[in-house]
Amino acid sequence: MRHLSVQATLRGKQSHGELARSRQEGNVPVSVSGKGMEPVSLFITAKDINRILQATNGRNTLVDISFEGGRHVARLLQVEHNSLLNRIMSVSLQKIAVGDSQKATVGVEIIGEPESVRNGLGMLATLLHELEVRALPEKMVANITIDTANMQVGDSIRAGDIVLPEGFEMLTNAEALIVSVQMSMSAAGAHKAAMAASDKELVA
Repeated sequence: MRHLSVQATLRGKQSHGELARSRQEGNVPVSVSGKGMEPVSLFITAKDINRILQATNGRNTLVDISFEGGRHVARLLQVEHNSLLNRIMSVSLQKIAVGDSQKATVGVEIIGEPESVRNGLGMLATLLHELEVRALPEKMVANITIDTANMQVGDSIRAGDIVLPEGFEMLTNAEALIVSVQMSMSAAGAHKAAMAASDKELVA
C-alpha cells in the first residue's frame, strides 16, 4: 500500500481564539496517540487532511507524518466536522506498527444485480454496510466487495460466507447478515393471490 506523506508542525497550548484563527488559516488541530507513546499535538493543513480522506483506502490509508523532532506512521481514528461551518475542526490519528496486525473497519461494496431484481420479482436488501477485520496495515483495504449477481430469491450472505483477502481475519460475528434477496412486494402480492385462488378451487 502506498503511504501518503504529510508535513506537520508542533502545536503548543492555545486559547480558543488562537485555535479559531489557526483553523481560518487552513490548519487543522491533530492529535497523534498510540501504544507506548505520549500523545503529540500537531497542526496539519486542511488540504492534506482532505487528501487523506479522499485517498483510495479512506480512513485506513497509512500516513507518514513528519514534524520537527519526529516521524510517525499513523491512520485516521476520528474526524470532528462542523457541518454548519463546513470545516474539519480536529482529527485524531493512531500511531501504528507497520509489522503488527491491526483491527480496522472496512466498508461493504455491493456489485452485480440478481436476475430476480432485474425482472421485478425480487429486491436486494443490504443490512450491514461495514465489517470489522484484522490485517497488516500494509494490506488493509477500504472495502470488501460482494458480488450478488448469482443470488436467487431467498438467498443471503453472512459475514462467515465472505472469502477475505489472504492474511485477513474476520472479526464481525460469522452469523451477521450482510445482504439478502427477498421477494418483491408485487411478486409477494401476486403469489398470495394465486395461493388464495388455488385454495378456493380445492374447496370447490
